Amino acid sequence: EFLAYDDESWEHTHGLIQWIFPPGEPSNASRSAPVLSGPEIVAIGKSDSAQAGLNESVERYQRFCLRQ
Repeated sequence: EFLAYDDESWEHTHGLIQWIFPPGEPSNASRSAPVLSGPEIVAIGKSDSAQAGLNESVERYQRFCLRQ
């Protein structure tokens, strides 16, 4: 869902990064963001579909950061 947001929405949605790239510990920026456990992080590393989703997220984040 967040990947489909336009750049302006990305700019104004606080805590968005913690939803797209969930941390391994609770976030101060977005208390409702998911927190990944160690086993979940390992499972993502082993899953082709999770890796594809992560790559898509990285590409979208790069487009946001490089916008002019």
